[in-house]
Amino acid sequence: MWSVKDQPRQLEHLRVNYLAALDQFDRCAQEMRAALDEASDASDAVRAHVEAGRPARDVTRRVAPDQLRTRLSAAAVELERARHRGQTLWFAMLVEEGLTKAEVGRAFGISRSLVSRMLNELRA
Repeated sequence: MWSVKDQPRQLEHLRVNYLAALDQFDRCAQEMRAALDEASDASDAVRAHVEAGRPARDVTRRVAPDQLRTRLSAAAVELERARHRGQTLWFAMLVEEGLTKAEVGRAFGISRSLVSRMLNELRA
């Protein structure tokens, strides 16, 4: 761990990294929203197609479901990674400020051991 002398520097380092993680989360959330908007537009197109009584086989040429699924899946994975990174850094800041891992776990409704595993990810 760090010495008491290094604590302010370490805490500042965590804050800088956390702010960068928030920026990344915002970018990923924007991409997720764009992917969801595209899927919503495709859903509207499919609805109109079906309501008009057109053949279902024509829909796949019109909305490219494989590309929609790929974009949605990738956006969801990246959003979750960004969320996890930010949460891990937040936990590290809390511990650095004096909370125990058990207190962090209770505050977030997770186990102390999960908090510990997440903090170990930062050290790896």
